[in-house]
Amino acid sequence: MIPPPLSCKRVRRVSWGIAISLALLPILIFLIWRIVLARQVSAELNAIRDAGLPSSGKDLNDWYAAVPAEKNSALVMTQAFDLMRNFPDDRSNTLQKIKFPRSGEKLTAEEQKFFSEYLRMNREALAKVGDAIQLPETRYPVDWSMGLATPLPHLPKLKECGRMLQFQSCLAEDSAKATEAIQSLLVLARSLETDPCLISQLVRIALINMATLALEHELNENILPELQLTQLAAAFSALEKTNLMTKALIADRAMYIPYFRMNFAEMQRFGESDTNDEWTIPPKSTQWTFLGATGFFERDLLFYLRAMETNISLASLSPPKSLLMTNVAARTSAKAKSGFYIFSGMFLPALGKVSVKEANSFALIRLTQIALALEQFREKNGELPETLNSLSPLFQMSIPEDPFDGKPLRYKRLEKGYVIYSVGSDAQDNSGLEKPSSQKPSDQTAYDITFTVKR
Repeated sequence: MIPPPLSCKRVRRVSWGIAISLALLPILIFLIWRIVLARQVSAELNAIRDAGLPSSGKDLNDWYAAVPAEKNSALVMTQAFDLMRNFPDDRSNTLQKIKFPRSGEKLTAEEQKFFSEYLRMNREALAKVGDAIQLPETRYPVDWSMGLATPLPHLPKLKECGRMLQFQSCLAEDSAKATEAIQSLLVLARSLETDPCLISQLVRIALINMATLALEHELNENILPELQLTQLAAAFSALEKTNLMTKALIADRAMYIPYFRMNFAEMQRFGESDTNDEWTIPPKSTQWTFLGATGFFERDLLFYLRAMETNISLASLSPPKSLLMTNVAARTSAKAKSGFYIFSGMFLPALGKVSVKEANSFALIRLTQIALALEQFREKNGELPETLNSLSPLFQMSIPEDPFDGKPLRYKRLEKGYVIYSVGSDAQDNSGLEKPSSQKPSDQTAYDITFTVKR
């Protein structure tokens, strides 16, 4: 039986129905995607909170453990900062140009006189630093809810205090005072261990590097007695902590999350300002922009949260495994830019070299430990050992691993003295080739991370 032909009206109704369905299909797909995206972001944020971790600057303020005022070295340290003085003329520029001498180098008589005057000018400030480091805990008065605009005035001040202590060790009248200055510098570095911010941890690493350079200089100049060698060995052994960079990344993630949920006015101000402008963003924005409604920034936030979770997991590993973060961060940053993840593309690239800087610091810490063990061996036996194995177990239980390749750190006897070294980030053994104090930008030579004593 042949069906009756469709009427024109019925054909039009069917056509309209199909057209409307096709028109609504993309909207339906978008709504489903938007709901799934919202649930995914919510799940990521809930996982962070369920783990007891901060997801905003306000949370970070609470996560940063409070310290009783009577035990807080930061409060005394800020008094030291207020006492710090500089030359009122062009000599302040000259001061910054003076570089700390490497192994075998010395300050000129003019540089010694210049820096001695600077230290005398800051005698009261250094005395107050000495008072501060006697206190057991530290929390600097910082409001982390301000995100990228958070003022961190203590960091440049700490670096300058560290530089003063470094040169104080170099200009000290005897090894006891030099050792005391190096130990104070290490305590200064440790005061930043609880600072929940990536840049704070990078300053901590810079202070440790200053201390290792100061010790290298001191061991080239003087023979330290057993007591001082033992004290320094204990001070340096307390520095290597693998969870600090993990905490810093957790803290940075918390500060950056609110940026993905800015309202239109806040985005305008963010685009027109730099990161030093003193304005804050709320933990949660109540207004929606068009891009916000489309899920453009929620999509970006999901990408960022997943990328940071990977980075945090890798940072929690000991080197050299943690160095995988460098390659992963590079790929993630490239994907963020190509995929139009706007804020992720701004925030993630800065993490690319973090694991390398931490591994570099671990290498220097371990090299100083071996150097101190070598000096203890030399004091007891009257000569240096042929291999590092001779240090075990009396002076060093085991030879520390090179954080860049996992092999034991290298040791080489010199005609006078020795060099111990790490292969560095290129993982190439260059026989302890030391980087010059003034490396030219055009210099492409591969250098090792070294600790050299020419005595």
